Amino acid sequence: MVDNTFFEQARVLRQANKELNKTILCVARFSPEKNLLMLLQAFANTGLAVKGWKLRIVGGGPQKAELETLATQIAGVELQDWVQHQELPQLYAEASIFVLPSTFEPWGLVVNEAISAGLYCICSEAIGSAPDLITPENGLLFEEDDMQSLIDAILKGSRWAEEGDLKITELAAPYTLAAWAETIANAAKRQ
Repeated sequence: MVDNTFFEQARVLRQANKELNKTILCVARFSPEKNLLMLLQAFANTGLAVKGWKLRIVGGGPQKAELETLATQIAGVELQDWVQHQELPQLYAEASIFVLPSTFEPWGLVVNEAISAGLYCICSEAIGSAPDLITPENGLLFEEDDMQSLIDAILKGSRWAEEGDLKITELAAPYTLAAWAETIANAAKRQ
């Protein structure tokens, strides 16, 4: 469950900034199943850094040293440690695209957060929430083990962002704290 209204603050912050935020954001644990090494390589292969785009990966975990080593070899990549929950809307406001390349993800709450924040989302088909939250209007799916599919999705997302064609839908709206509480209460009544 995600407090969608909390993350909608990012839309307001982004709208106050009239310029395009050429940042691709990933918030994930630095571990193999998050597929961050492939994300770094895919970003490098897009050539977007020369157009002013950057990739910011926020998190921490067992692959930190390996990711730091690779990140120093790729222009436009920033690794950042975890941030406090109250700092997340600002983090989302500083981006235009969100990517979650996991090879396994039961749901992926960060996808809810990113959509509520108004970001275009690029997710692997292994993300549990993808069928419910990702549409052609708000993002793209790619095959989690297909580097070229990820490269193509990132390039398409950057073109859409640059052309101002992002039409983020409210698919995350039903996944709120209130809806979750109502579901639990209804389940308890049936007991």
